[in-house]
Amino acid sequence: MYQRHFRGHEYIYHVRAGDTWQERTLLLPRFPFNEASLKRAEANLYFAAALLSVWRDQEDDVHAVYPQMPHRHFISHFIWGDRVKSDRAEDRILTDRRRLLEYYGARAVPAPIAALGLSLHSPLDGAPRVVSSGLGSDRDGGERSHRGIDIESEFGEPVRAVANGTVVFVGVDLPGHHHNESMTSQEVNDFPLRPMGRGGRYLCINHDGVASGPAVRSCYMHLHTIEVSTGDTVVGGQRIGSVGRSGMKRSAPHLHLEFRTLEALLNPLEHLSGHVIGKPADPDGPEVRAFRRASEILYRNL
Repeated sequence: MYQRHFRGHEYIYHVRAGDTWQERTLLLPRFPFNEASLKRAEANLYFAAALLSVWRDQEDDVHAVYPQMPHRHFISHFIWGDRVKSDRAEDRILTDRRRLLEYYGARAVPAPIAALGLSLHSPLDGAPRVVSSGLGSDRDGGERSHRGIDIESEFGEPVRAVANGTVVFVGVDLPGHHHNESMTSQEVNDFPLRPMGRGGRYLCINHDGVASGPAVRSCYMHLHTIEVSTGDTVVGGQRIGSVGRSGMKRSAPHLHLEFRTLEALLNPLEHLSGHVIGKPADPDGPEVRAFRRASEILYRNL
């Protein structure tokens, strides 16, 4: 696709000027554009960055002249051409791009959000992150309601504390009355996957010093590794573990995040708006009504 546009170390492309196309030249002297060169990581990244810059220059002109499938970014056009695979696939690409830009210092980490009397950080890098399942969604054919949000993520990526606080639980979700026995992080990470309950490896953090209202606890589930211990003091944005699929049978890796007070479950999507994005639940819809009933039963039995 791109080879025919190279003339030696020059890449030739066109942009619109009124009703005509004007030729532009991008000089790329560091490597030859050939198969052997592209198998080397440095050259591959070099040409990928160069060709992305061309798509950025051409995007508006290409949209104006040629029929397009809807997409949100020239990155998507670079990968799929005129046929973007899906919104979900595009979200993953754009999330990975934001993460890489943050890691290389080309994009600032989003500032904390003031909510619940706290400075709330994103639980995952590359915010905003996409919520695939919200609070109150049906589980197990309607037998229970979802008690948090699921955030789409990749296996092994860092999980971060949403705010300053103290780790109050590190353990494994197990069937029966052993489901909330605290363990060391080493015991949790060594624990076999097969006997785990739905939550898998998880940890909870109490966020003290709230100016008004009840204290908040955040819990992070399905983790692959846990990197803090009960009693540890953490700061917002600190790495506390990694994304996994512990406790899952069929789902892809993701982070399950819960917010709680002593009185109720809270909706992280509402309080982390900007760090996470998704369709808010209808406050009068069946999912939220089911969640309220489940929450009332849960906290009556504490």
